[in-house]
Amino acid sequence: MSDEGSCPNGNPDCEFGLMHEVALTEKIMRMIGGYTQDEHIAPCPLCLRDTMLNVAALLHVETARLYAATPEKPLADATRVMKEFTRVARDRLEAIIETTAATNAQNKH
Repeated sequence: MSDEGSCPNGNPDCEFGLMHEVALTEKIMRMIGGYTQDEHIAPCPLCLRDTMLNVAALLHVETARLYAATPEKPLADATRVMKEFTRVARDRLEAIIETTAATNAQNKH
């Protein structure tokens, strides 16, 4: 995670800090709940996971396009974009698991 008001990825033009990350995550979860209630559906966690991975992948591709505008970071082929997405997703998942494990350990004491 990052400081409250700064980009966790080090982008000086970004003002999306921890406070925003948590708030947006909570809002997304509420939107999912509202959508499933409005549509009278009960998706399983695996289906919701797959949908969120679709969103994450689209955001990753958009990021690759934005950074491709600079000559030092050309947009690579699909294989490299997929490998980078996999690495970033794995790193974020590991960070969440570590944070959750640490929080759970503190709560037990």
